[in-house]
Amino acid sequence: MTPVDSIIAVDLAAVAVLFSFGMFALISKTNLIKMVIGIELMGKAVTLSFIVGGFISGSTGLSQSVVFTVIAIEAVVAALALALVIISKAAFKTIEVDKMNSIAASEEADK
Repeated sequence: MTPVDSIIAVDLAAVAVLFSFGMFALISKTNLIKMVIGIELMGKAVTLSFIVGGFISGSTGLSQSVVFTVIAIEAVVAALALALVIISKAAFKTIEVDKMNSIAASEEADK
């Protein structure tokens, strides 16, 4: 195993760890901020995988242009997600998902 292969293996392991942490934060559904952070971690893992893929294939210029596009999209997604968190906090007075579900269920029962 060459040093380049070990670096690629470490990078791919970092991608897997970042993506799994992000997926865990997204699936746990306890807090809206935690879910936004999970989405961002998953986006960073995808970005890193594009960089590693470009390094492996030898087309780093193409992977860098894709990464710049992904970063711009991630910024828009983060801004929209945090705006939705602020709106949810104003409407439900909490950012806990379970409490918001119970408040919404009680409002539905009142109708």
